[in-house]
Amino acid sequence: MTEYELVSSLNTDIEKLDEKISNIGNENIIDHSTVKEVDKMIKDIDRDIKRVNRKNVLKVCIKNIKIFGRILQLIFPYLVAAGIAFTGQILLGGDIPFYPQNNKYYATHEETIDYTGVISDESFYDSSSSKLSNTIYYASKWEQREDGKWVRELKEFAKVPKYSIEELTEMAKEKDLDIEKVFGKVSKTKTEVRSSLPEDEIEKDSGIIIINRYIDKDDYIFIREDTLPNIGGGIIFIFIAAVLSLPVIDWRMDASDFSISRHIRRINSENSKIDLSEIKKLFASKKIKFESIVHSEATLKDPITGKKQKIRG
Repeated sequence: MTEYELVSSLNTDIEKLDEKISNIGNENIIDHSTVKEVDKMIKDIDRDIKRVNRKNVLKVCIKNIKIFGRILQLIFPYLVAAGIAFTGQILLGGDIPFYPQNNKYYATHEETIDYTGVISDESFYDSSSSKLSNTIYYASKWEQREDGKWVRELKEFAKVPKYSIEELTEMAKEKDLDIEKVFGKVSKTKTEVRSSLPEDEIEKDSGIIIINRYIDKDDYIFIREDTLPNIGGGIIFIFIAAVLSLPVIDWRMDASDFSISRHIRRINSENSKIDLSEIKKLFASKKIKFESIVHSEATLKDPITGKKQKIRG
């Protein structure tokens, strides 16, 4: 049954109800069989109104689902683009956009080793966990200048052999090691100057110095990310998401049939509620009329005028 047919049927039933109630009022003695018929008619109309109300609730649900689906269709490509940019930034950059996280900083060590063993071990915390490279120097013996300062020459080798630190330490102890054969040619030379030296340093001979760099992954601290790098990461995220969204934006600008507002208006029109406000008022007034006849006295409120009246049967 169409909406028009539903409303028309209810109007017809209410007219028949009014006729039936008027017949009761014109009789000197209330006909109980007629009263029962009217009571049944009221229950039937009330049932039909409830059916329409349920239909209206269903219409609202369907309308909201369709509108939600259309809005989801609108934003889904952008959500996908944002998701790809977000995931890529976490996997490739290790950064969560717009959220300053606690980054893990590992202890990075720089051991200085010569033929006497480890002579120093400096450490600092760094966020990088990538493999570090070592540096090999040939250091000349310390010599004191006329101004009292101590100087020595450090030759750095370009070639760092793939030996263990133990093997390199043993090489540092070899006095007759062919340095250029093992480490290649000198890449650069620098002069180290110090104002004073401990006695054991002064007495050291020339030889290999190894700077051994390694990361201790059992030693780490957490440091909260600075605001500016996090803002920069957020800007990069927005830029990537915007670039990924450009094809969708371009297609939708050219698509003549893609208008979210037009589709929502159509959905609202196709799923509009059946208006029973006037029918409900009319039905309520007929029930008042019926109550005024079958009851000796009652105070009732007219749903149309809003006036209260005391009625005697």
